[in-house]
Amino acid sequence: MGVIRFATIGTSGICERFLEALEEVEGAECVATYSRSLDRARSFGERHGARLFFDDLEELARCADVDAVYVASPNGLHADQALAMISGGKHVLVEKPIDITVDAAMKIEEARVRTGKIDGVIHQNRNNAVMKPIKQALDSGRLGKLILGTFAVKWYRDQHYYEGWHGTWDMDGGGSLMNQAVHTVDLMQWLMGDVESVHSTMG
Repeated sequence: MGVIRFATIGTSGICERFLEALEEVEGAECVATYSRSLDRARSFGERHGARLFFDDLEELARCADVDAVYVASPNGLHADQALAMISGGKHVLVEKPIDITVDAAMKIEEARVRTGKIDGVIHQNRNNAVMKPIKQALDSGRLGKLILGTFAVKWYRDQHYYEGWHGTWDMDGGGSLMNQAVHTVDLMQWLMGDVESVHSTMG
């Protein structure tokens, strides 16, 4: 396989970090960037060596010079944008969460099965230094039968963080559980196995 040519959707700080990491990956490069503002797509893309710039999603989906797309837009847009890219023959890697509803997430999975394209979701906390030995200890049986796990999220976001789309129902799925704690939910399932039942309290 030759070089995988990536495009990005979004110009946020997390997209910056993805592209910094991509620069370290042999056999992958960023060739295109998308934003609703063509000027923003261009200025962002030029900093990362991209040569194609888009403000039209359908045009990006049709672009034969792109193999895979990293979606880092507001959460409530993930599924629609990922589906447009899969329909255009692209593989997709979506920033967490995959979207804000189960129905939207399942549409991406159905498109993957139908087209044979690869899709994935970023859950990088599985690669934190402490996680590998914990996972190995659990999988080897060294800790015995796991009957209880307690997980807590103690991150902090100031009010400025919530002055845009973060924390909204339509774009963020409500707030910290979907946006930050989704990492911890992923770790819970990865370490403890599939979910059998869910109970929640909200106020």
